[in-house]
Amino acid sequence: MTVADLIDTDQGCWNIEAARAVLTEADIDLLLQLPLSKRLPRDELFWWPTKDGSYTVKSGYWLGRRGSVSNANHETDEDTQSLWRMIWRMNIPPKLAHFTWRVCVGILAVQKNLFSRHCCMSPSCNFCEEEECSNHALFQCEWAKRVWEDYGYGDIIEATGELFCRERVEWILTNLEEEGKWRFLAVAWAIWTIRNQRIFEETPPPPELVLTGFVKMVTDYRLYATRVLSFTRNDNGAGGNSWSAPDVGRVKINTDAYLTGSGEVGLGVVARDANGRVLWTGSKRVRAGWDVAIAEAQAAIFGLEVAQARNETSIILESDALNLVNAIRTKLLTRTPLGLGVDDICYLLSSFPSYVVSHVKRGGNTVAHAVARLCETVGSAFVLSADFPQAISALAEIDLI
Repeated sequence: MTVADLIDTDQGCWNIEAARAVLTEADIDLLLQLPLSKRLPRDELFWWPTKDGSYTVKSGYWLGRRGSVSNANHETDEDTQSLWRMIWRMNIPPKLAHFTWRVCVGILAVQKNLFSRHCCMSPSCNFCEEEECSNHALFQCEWAKRVWEDYGYGDIIEATGELFCRERVEWILTNLEEEGKWRFLAVAWAIWTIRNQRIFEETPPPPELVLTGFVKMVTDYRLYATRVLSFTRNDNGAGGNSWSAPDVGRVKINTDAYLTGSGEVGLGVVARDANGRVLWTGSKRVRAGWDVAIAEAQAAIFGLEVAQARNETSIILESDALNLVNAIRTKLLTRTPLGLGVDDICYLLSSFPSYVVSHVKRGGNTVAHAVARLCETVGSAFVLSADFPQAISALAEIDLI
């Protein structure tokens, strides 16, 4: 048996029944992470830890440091990447963002970490007899608790007492107001500084002075960034927040993907004319383990296939996935599964006499997102050119307001 025996060449997808005969469920889950092209191009090896699929010494070292593929996958899963994006996109000093990242990955120079590297004689806290991990140093040591209470965060520290550092930071970034988020991180940074000053300096400054200084520094940075940095950001090709009608004679095709969380992906596409009138919609449900980027690419492929079958000639392909849109515009072809999707999209676009690729933010792509949820049967797809669901028609009308 070869890999080709596991491919349904008619549908351009994996033959799950054939795969079950020779593979374990864990292997099938990995198989479903790989999209297939109906063009069935020549197989290529790719190195999954890098974005372009090419091996680098840095990525090999990184994978070795993780210790196993499962640990590396944990570092690159969507929840983890979402947390990193929240941290790095905050309007705070880069040093504070870096400190927060170090807290989340557990690499602060606390006694436990130093002891494991044979850099100190004991893993115990310098101020009590407990083992000093990051969670203890910042949140659980009695003197740190007093600082949190003095600064008004005592109830939050108590409410999140069972959480580890990463989960605690994630809770803070998800549940607090903007000012509460950065103040919390600033206080944590100050506590770490105070801890180091108490250990290494003969006459450390008063904790209150350090706390006030750190909060003022972050406040000043945020004011500076708002006034200066906002005017120096480069245009990254991002579109607006609302849907806009195409020129007369063009058809705008919006696509989106919906990940169910249970190993299934919904693909949606909606086509509208210059008056905002819905011409047709397409919805498809597949069993797959794709990440968001691959799913968005497959939604675009589905939309172009339907447009091709309906003999559309002048189109605008629009998606809320900015990375995908930029990759299509620059024809960024890589060895990765996403690169395969971009290759398929560019191939399909070349069959249209006239086309444009554009980006719109999620608020302007609500109709396509709703259409992606319509099909509920795995392995099926349908296209409507009339009698659209009322919810779809209502959302399309809202876009015209």
